Amino acid sequence: MRNKYTGANGRGRPTTLFLPFALFFCTTIAGSFHYGAAKKIPLLSGLFENELPLFRRSSLKTFKTYSTMEIEFRLDTITKVADQIIANHPKKIILFHGPMGVGKTTLIKALTKALGVTDATSSPTFSLVNEYQTKDNGTIYHFDLYRLQKEEEAYDMGIDEYLYSDEICLIEWPEKIPNLIPEDHTTITLKITTDNQRYLLMK
Repeated sequence: MRNKYTGANGRGRPTTLFLPFALFFCTTIAGSFHYGAAKKIPLLSGLFENELPLFRRSSLKTFKTYSTMEIEFRLDTITKVADQIIANHPKKIILFHGPMGVGKTTLIKALTKALGVTDATSSPTFSLVNEYQTKDNGTIYHFDLYRLQKEEEAYDMGIDEYLYSDEICLIEWPEKIPNLIPEDHTTITLKITTDNQRYLLMK
């Protein structure tokens, strides 16, 4: 018969008492190997050096990938909001959703400035797309598709060449071209809340 002091075979302490010590021992050994012994093995040492920085101990919880972000803000703080968006590592194609007057163009102006554009920026309402150059010779395309009547109009203007150019594309009214948007994109939704503040959801 098994009691609380004996295991299934009637000898020694039960397995349940042994498991915590086994787990502690294995964790300690694994940790020592991961950060100590592995550095001494040539094939593994690179994982802890500059060649693969994402695997360094200090980087284990700071992978450079974007995640869902929510912010409530006033328009006079939009510069800080733009910095937060960039720090959250969005995709190169960013879709901006929100009603007229919510601040999509204002936010895009702040983003282009934060990304290094020094020229004046404006909404490309009639031209559909504006092209900006950054300080480091990068290119940013700003689309305002509000006046599009049909999705085919965007296709005829060659919008796919912009979207697959590997340059930054900031798109207002992307719902006008649902079938042309690449799968790899970030969405920013803006809403007006109480006290004329803005709510931003990035995902």
